[in-house]
Amino acid sequence: MRNIKIIKVIRIFIILIATLILSSCANKVKPYDIPVFNIRNEIYETVELKKQSVHDFVQFKLVLDTLSGTRFSFDYSQQEQCEIIIDESGTYVKENDVLAIKYSKELQNELRLKNENLELKQLYYNQLYEKYINSSQGYIDVLLAELDVQEAEYSVEKTLEKIEDLKVRAPKDGVIEKVVETYTNVTDEFGNVSKVFTVTYTYEIDNYVMRLNINNQDAVTSILNRIWEGEYPIIQIYDVNGVYYNTKVKDVSVSGFYNYRTASYDRALTVLLEFVKQEGVDYASVVKYALYYDQILKELDDAIVINTDCVYGGTDDLKYVYILVDGKKMTRYVTLGNEVYNSTSVIVLDGLSEGDLLITDITLEQ
Repeated sequence: MRNIKIIKVIRIFIILIATLILSSCANKVKPYDIPVFNIRNEIYETVELKKQSVHDFVQFKLVLDTLSGTRFSFDYSQQEQCEIIIDESGTYVKENDVLAIKYSKELQNELRLKNENLELKQLYYNQLYEKYINSSQGYIDVLLAELDVQEAEYSVEKTLEKIEDLKVRAPKDGVIEKVVETYTNVTDEFGNVSKVFTVTYTYEIDNYVMRLNINNQDAVTSILNRIWEGEYPIIQIYDVNGVYYNTKVKDVSVSGFYNYRTASYDRALTVLLEFVKQEGVDYASVVKYALYYDQILKELDDAIVINTDCVYGGTDDLKYVYILVDGKKMTRYVTLGNEVYNSTSVIVLDGLSEGDLLITDITLEQ
């Protein structure tokens, strides 16, 4: 029994010695420092909202279509004949007035043959029609002959259109300054030499046509509504010095294009304008410099207007802004109206009031 107790004591002693040795060999555990974060406060820039009058417009620069001293020329060959109708300096012409007429022998012969054919067709139709009236026979032949007459008439009309195209017309209103006719020798592929004549008209423009290109959809709608109401409006344009001139609408054309930004089809409007002339104004000098037109888009009184950069959220029903209330940032949901000032601002219909402090910028303190 005594030996067994001694053995147990020795074992316990050995275990204690081993534990001490292992403890001395183990790495000492380093204490872990819990980091402390310094949370920086937000700094707000605000603007006090006030009701204001909205005078929103978009500016367009006009493109001049005609210049003073405009030259207009046409050619005709030696095989053709040309009658100059207007060749005197100082002659006033209006747009589409006939300046000259070119004659084509081929077209004249073609017209003569087609007229003869038409006369024969009409004669044959008259004979068949008279026979049908007297005998009540040959009704189908009469119908066929009538179709032949119509076809011959159509053929004559097409040739007359070609002849009409040979008339040289004034492209613009103006006063003829001079008419000059020159020629050049032209050699064809077979070595034959012939003359090609060129008639050049130089004239002073009676009025100037300016092109106004509009693709702003609000501006397009505004102008078209006035036109559809039967009003071709007097449009005021101005120069770089702020001097205004009255113009009238000469022509309007509408085209469509796909707007990739909005994923929709929009309209583009081209308006041709000419001056409503006033005595004492040198319009030739006026058109030498840039001219502009302002289209008013919206005019409102007592409106709350904010910058679009201050608006957050996705759908229209979830648009919101941040306002400052008692020094704290608060979320305020808003109902928005139309964008103004080239889409940099937007009208607030509901959600904000005059005197609210709108947060326009948020930064963190250093």
